[in-house]
Amino acid sequence: MREALRIASAKEALGFELSAAMSLVQLERLKGNGGEAKALHSSVYTRFSEGFDTRDLLEAKSLLVG
Repeated sequence: MREALRIASAKEALGFELSAAMSLVQLERLKGNGGEAKALHSSVYTRFSEGFDTRDLLEAKSLLVG
């Protein structure tokens, strides 16, 4: 997951970076932690300026509050 984040970031592929961050949060939650992953996910999510009604961003928001 972290490699996917690194590659997406390097390619400036924000949508793919968000997807990888969301997967990382979900994985870390299964392990019983996730604070660092949630902070990373938040930093990716806040870089969006539009599209907040799309399925991906709605799901991303729910991971932040949940």
